[in-house]
Amino acid sequence: MAFLSPPSDRYRESFLQALQEFQDEGRTGRVLLTCDEDNIGSRKIIEASGGVLEEITEVEGWPAKVCCYWIQL
Repeated sequence: MAFLSPPSDRYRESFLQALQEFQDEGRTGRVLLTCDEDNIGSRKIIEASGGVLEEITEVEGWPAKVCCYWIQL
């Protein structure tokens, strides 16, 4: 699952809808979610949805450090 969303109140709704679609399709396992380290809104949504931070890393060619979270479906 990958999608980009502009900063807004709709991000949380879009994120939760995407997770629900995964579950409705019967998918199980873990999902890797990433966001920029300084994107506090996305980090809060991911963490509130059960995301577990694995690492904060640098990605070649990307201007910000990236947080890598896992969510269990």
